[in-house]
Amino acid sequence: MSDVINTLTGLTLTEALAQLDDPLPPEAYNPVPGGADLTDIDPNWMRVRLTEVFGLCGYGWGYEYEPESVSFTWTSQHTQDGDREVCLAVIKQLRFWYTLRIKSNSTKTCTVPATGANKSPNAAYALKGAISNAIGHAVSNIMFQISVYTGKRDHRTVKKGNDAKTKSKSMTTKASSQTKKGTKPKTAGAKATTTAGNGSKPKSKPPSDGNGKADAEIIAKLNSDDDLSPDEVRKAFDFVIPFGKHKGMTLEELPVEELEYFADKMRPYNDLGITLQNAARIVLEKGLVIPF
Repeated sequence: MSDVINTLTGLTLTEALAQLDDPLPPEAYNPVPGGADLTDIDPNWMRVRLTEVFGLCGYGWGYEYEPESVSFTWTSQHTQDGDREVCLAVIKQLRFWYTLRIKSNSTKTCTVPATGANKSPNAAYALKGAISNAIGHAVSNIMFQISVYTGKRDHRTVKKGNDAKTKSKSMTTKASSQTKKGTKPKTAGAKATTTAGNGSKPKSKPPSDGNGKADAEIIAKLNSDDDLSPDEVRKAFDFVIPFGKHKGMTLEELPVEELEYFADKMRPYNDLGITLQNAARIVLEKGLVIPF
């Protein structure tokens, strides 16, 4: 059957299954916070691979859900900064679909139902995360990154180069190279950008015992009732990440999923980490994001 059934990009079923499991770039795999043995797959790269295999979203693949299947629950969550309200978004049923071409003269739409949930201080981000969560559950049933789910691949083996397969070429490689050349995905701070007099964005230095103290005090206002001035908000967007794989990047340059990790999931162990988390929350609260 695989010789007469193809995806809209021309792959046979055998080729499609292989490409769905083909390794993503190393940065697509990250440890699940609080579970060092578990691996999280970046949903942005999931979308790249689905487009690579099935075609453009809305044409070769897509998803749909009824508004009635979505619920929002606000609850208090305890953090090192104290209790704060977070929204739990639950999608009771999302229908993921993809299209196959049969014998070159007809198509068939296949549907995979799934559920999803996510927490965030912002209801829109909670829903966005719930959608990604549900899509991830659905595509795992069509062998997307099945090696991760069966324990044959994880964030440690891929980053060390021990995975048995080579990284996918074509779209995945192109997307990675474009990122290195300076193109970047939309971020939570994309529409809050301001520039210095010479046309370049000012970048703050990470807080330290000296020149970072004032910035830390400004960013700490997130947990108070004080309104932040545009200049104070700008400092949060220009905050330079002082450690980890994104070291040297500003919060404004990060994808929303990474900002949500710093804001909601990171467990800071010192004052610098707490300041970073507060700055990420400001960017999420003040930034404007176009939902997918």
